[in-house]
Amino acid sequence: MLALADCGEAPDEQERFAFLAPDNQTGDASFDWATTLVHRGLAAAVGGSVASETVADSRLAVGTNRIVYSTLTRAEASGEVRLHCAIFDPHGQQFKREFTVSGNVLQVINRMAVSINPEPNPLGAKSEETLRKWPIFSGDVGAFESQCVSLAESEPAFGAALGTCITQLTAGGRLEAVRALLERVPDKESREFSQEVQFEFGQSNMALKDYKKAADMYRLASSNRPGLKNMLGYAEALAGRCEVGKQAIEEYGRIPSEEANALDSLGEISFFCGQFKEAEKYFLASEPKWSAAQAQQQQQGVAEPMKAAAARLMAGDAAGANQLANSYLDKASKTNSQVATNIRTVWTSISNATTPDERKRLIEASLIRRP
Repeated sequence: MLALADCGEAPDEQERFAFLAPDNQTGDASFDWATTLVHRGLAAAVGGSVASETVADSRLAVGTNRIVYSTLTRAEASGEVRLHCAIFDPHGQQFKREFTVSGNVLQVINRMAVSINPEPNPLGAKSEETLRKWPIFSGDVGAFESQCVSLAESEPAFGAALGTCITQLTAGGRLEAVRALLERVPDKESREFSQEVQFEFGQSNMALKDYKKAADMYRLASSNRPGLKNMLGYAEALAGRCEVGKQAIEEYGRIPSEEANALDSLGEISFFCGQFKEAEKYFLASEPKWSAAQAQQQQQGVAEPMKAAAARLMAGDAAGANQLANSYLDKASKTNSQVATNIRTVWTSISNATTPDERKRLIEASLIRRP
């Protein structure tokens, strides 16, 4: 199953940050741009999210387990800027760590980013002038797109900002603008981006159905993050490298608690690759691996037996496929009749399709969705 939850490690092993807007205590409103960048830029650089002014009022992104507070001050004598950061666990109600970085604006923002995400220059900015080009989305998609194009033309190495651009524009459905931005970034530059930005580039290439480039980005982003191997496996398979994709997902399946989802993913990419008997085998192996909570979640979508039935149907065994599907649907109707009725309607349409291509198209639009 292809899901954003697959992006990281196990939740208790990975810090997931939400950034509160920094408190500008310099007395100089001209530093407001810097606080905005700390708020949004660092979130992009370390794969975090932004939060409202108070923890109590904020709606934190799913999985958030760290709140970042920061204060910007300036020494009167030297003019040096200082950024104090405190990291708080909102669930355990305790501070985890704090630190202060100092220097010019570029230095403090980069130093804070590295303190949170110890990659070389995770923002990708090389000057304060570069930092000031960070596009800020204020509701006007056209203006934001123009800022992003200008940035890509002048600063193709500013990875974190470009990651924000393509993520926002992809979410807004402006895929041609995203394609144009990606084409402006040389491969050499993208290989120097932080892993968070490489992941964002991978996501956008998936949306554009450029699976080869998506795989290239996911491969870089997943070098020390096995949770991303699932995404890599889909991209590789859809790019025509089915066995390479399977190997990536098999690595993902070694993560504790991810075996069921890995088997489901192996079933889906086998299906996309036309290996229908293999797909059925993986789907049926996946079903008993789901925990009770995961199984309940599965019932809200498409359960493994229906996917297995679809694979069996594509392999040419219509009678066997109908038997498997009806057996599952009869059981499902006793616990959630509406869901069972909806799936039965979909299955009837698939079964009545007159050509294998039409049948496969219907399956990939409903039961086994192609990214």
